[in-house]
Amino acid sequence: MQIIVCRDMPQFDDLAAMIAASRLYGRARMVMELPVSRPVRDFMALHKDRFPTIPAGGVDAARVSRVVLVNCRRASRFGALPALFERLTTPGNRIDLHIFDRAPPSDEDLVGTLEHIDAVGATVTLLVEFLHGRGVELAPIEATALLAGIYRATSSLTWPTTTARDADAVAWLLEKGACLQVVNRFVRSSFSDDQRGLLGSLFAQTTVQHINAGYVGVAPVSLDRVAGSLGEIVQQALRLEGLDALVAIFAMPRGRVQVIARSQVPQIEATALLASMHCTGDAEVASASFRDVDAAAVLDQVMQVLQDTALSPARVSQVMSTPVRTVAASLSLGELRDTLTKWKHSGAPVLVDGRLAGVVSRRDIAAHARRGTLDQPVSSAMTHHVLTVSSEATVEEALEMMTRGDVGRLPVLDGGKVVGILTRTDALRVLYGGPAPRASGETDAEAIPARVVASGA
Repeated sequence: MQIIVCRDMPQFDDLAAMIAASRLYGRARMVMELPVSRPVRDFMALHKDRFPTIPAGGVDAARVSRVVLVNCRRASRFGALPALFERLTTPGNRIDLHIFDRAPPSDEDLVGTLEHIDAVGATVTLLVEFLHGRGVELAPIEATALLAGIYRATSSLTWPTTTARDADAVAWLLEKGACLQVVNRFVRSSFSDDQRGLLGSLFAQTTVQHINAGYVGVAPVSLDRVAGSLGEIVQQALRLEGLDALVAIFAMPRGRVQVIARSQVPQIEATALLASMHCTGDAEVASASFRDVDAAAVLDQVMQVLQDTALSPARVSQVMSTPVRTVAASLSLGELRDTLTKWKHSGAPVLVDGRLAGVVSRRDIAAHARRGTLDQPVSSAMTHHVLTVSSEATVEEALEMMTRGDVGRLPVLDGGKVVGILTRTDALRVLYGGPAPRASGETDAEAIPARVVASGA
């Protein structure tokens, strides 16, 4: 007997991965145990005849010769099949174990006889690549299910973990006739009145913690009854709040507490947010459950993790360019034009008696060039009212100033003296988590430290 298995409480990307695996392993049966997420339930209500599954209770562990694991390889995530996974972890078990997964490794990982593990946005993508490579033909209904799985896993190709391979898989599935109208039906979340009320409670209870990696919301919510689709509600709240990550702590009847963490940036892992708990999940989604535990104590655990990992927010002093090239107010605009061309800068701070007096840009010079007045001093063209920032300001504060002021550079002042400059290049480097993206041929010159070069500066 060959079976295809996903994690407990399967999401739509789990179902899609199982459907894809069923096309690769024609004799394997898909195993699905209740409960399932709402999108899976709704989809299977219409498609169960096309994509038949068997319950975990229908699996005779002694007869299983091959297990295909999709979208998870942690033994703790397969509680519905204890006898089977006891066999899998027993030496000499004689079970052929094939694994398809995208999650980073953990100490709980099962070891397969065949493993296809890679950092893509959706495990379905790995399986689609095999289907494509082997020339497997898909019916439009199958392509639709697989496309919906990729869209659910990558938030329609917008999650930071999305790769070009996911986009290629989407293109191929569209070629195979995937129906976007059906995909949208099962990708978009529709909430009941109770669920919308819970979403409002999440907004009302969320407090934002600024840690070094970004903004994390923490929301303790009390429920008078168990609610469904909590993960989807947390996901929707995260998206609408515009946070980097969100941890929701649901206090339920009978002393039960459910904790759900969601992250949409690679530098904050959902499992790390629940590090003090025995959680399950991956970098984007994690959860933990408790019984007979005070929700306030769980909240304290979460806050302690954030305090331990927060350190201090990234400061301007850590990313600014320093020393900074400045010019004297008495320099002629013609000389400044030549100087900026040599430096490959688009502008520079202007000093008078060692103090910041303004900022001048190529646009200012161009305006005087059209009037034929390049012999005038820099002081005649510079902007006098300059946005500045302290070196101890957070990078987020500086980025907000640049965005609202629509400025390309912020002089960094300490004690009234220019100690550095934060440029668009520096800002993009922060936003993109590495070298700033730039067009072909564009240099990084504004971010190159240099000595102060200007007579009288």
